[in-house]
Amino acid sequence: MANVQAIIVCILIIIMDGVAGILGLQAEEAQKHGKHIKMLFVECKKPVHEAYQLGIAATVLLTMSHAIANLLGGCFCVCTLYDICMSSTKRLIATITLFASLLTWVSGFGLLIIAAMPNSKSKGSCSLRHRSFFYFGGILCFIHGLVSIVFYLTADAIKKEEAKPQRSIA
Repeated sequence: MANVQAIIVCILIIIMDGVAGILGLQAEEAQKHGKHIKMLFVECKKPVHEAYQLGIAATVLLTMSHAIANLLGGCFCVCTLYDICMSSTKRLIATITLFASLLTWVSGFGLLIIAAMPNSKSKGSCSLRHRSFFYFGGILCFIHGLVSIVFYLTADAIKKEEAKPQRSIA
């Protein structure tokens, strides 16, 4: 029964991160169709409300996926050098992928928000050129999905391993 739960959670994470990545890429396309004037390092543009909506939707899905993976996966940290030496390979992989998941979430979330916020205004603005923040945020959504799947499966394996009764040799 636990395997069915793991499969459902993994599919949910893949779908949410995949849709978030696609929305980020669609937001980039919508952004390209807006009116822009580019001069050296400065870009003047009118906001594209569709890009804003797609970017915020991608951010929400990415955050929900991250929350589900981490809440259901648990926290398996290796905090000291002694812990590193005494940890199992599964626990080390879970710890590394937990931090990688957090790093990809923070990066993707930041890029999507940085790209979406200028589009929330009603007036155009001029600023330094923002090159493909929606695109890179969308790609990070896909990467986050893969890393979160590895984390969740490893964490699930650790839980199952710790739940087994230990046999004593006597």
